[in-house]
Amino acid sequence: MIRPIFIAAAALLASACSGDPTGDQSTAEAGETPIAAAPAPADCAKVTLDVPPERFTEGRENFAVGTTARTKLDANFTEALVQACAEGMLAKQPLVDPRSKEKNVLFIANAPDANVASIYFDEGATWFEGPFFADGQHVQVPGPAAIKEAIFCHAVGATPEEQTQTGRCLPD
Repeated sequence: MIRPIFIAAAALLASACSGDPTGDQSTAEAGETPIAAAPAPADCAKVTLDVPPERFTEGRENFAVGTTARTKLDANFTEALVQACAEGMLAKQPLVDPRSKEKNVLFIANAPDANVASIYFDEGATWFEGPFFADGQHVQVPGPAAIKEAIFCHAVGATPEEQTQTGRCLPD
């Protein structure tokens, strides 16, 4: 069952995406170029997380709605999404791939051996994959910075130079 993250998060997202990401609502002075507005809240707020059994078997119960890990994941995801939206990361590429059957759902896939979280389109869905449950016993919830990096890599991407020099956006 798909569940919305939090109504309060949408309100927070709306305020974060309504203009200057610093929260300064003043208008530009004469002669200044105004900062480009981030995507409208509707472009960023309509994403929920779901944990389907086909790609998250062992440890899946730890990420059921209402569990500590899921509550923390939802909060971290919301924070990262608000930041990514405010920074304009989703201006050209939506978080959920337009080819996805579920247009507003990011499906969680466990990859216990992954080094970072990543977001990608596969088999008619957009997946948020990472080492959520490792070694058959360790629950791992990525923080907002790690989730925001996954959003960046999916929506914007690293330059070839960044990939060569730092390995950014090259998950193992």
